[in-house]
Amino acid sequence: MAEQVKQAPQAAKKRRVKPSYVVLIIALILVIIAIIQNRAGAPVKFLWWDDTIRVWLLIALSVLLGAVIGAGGNMVFRRRKRKDD
Repeated sequence: MAEQVKQAPQAAKKRRVKPSYVVLIIALILVIIAIIQNRAGAPVKFLWWDDTIRVWLLIALSVLLGAVIGAGGNMVFRRRKRKDD
């Protein structure tokens, strides 16, 4: 009986989902929808490169590049913040 009383407060604790996780999940769903809907090819001219490439691949590469740049910027910001402290 005493064990049940001790477990009750732990069960009553609610787990909250961080808003950033919700935004991330929504963004991923939107990217997946965009990739599925854009399967056609499109001409791409970039510097010396001239080719036809699938639009979904361009979207995926853009999202990946944006994530890498965002993570790198976040690391630089945190490093500068630590030096200032």
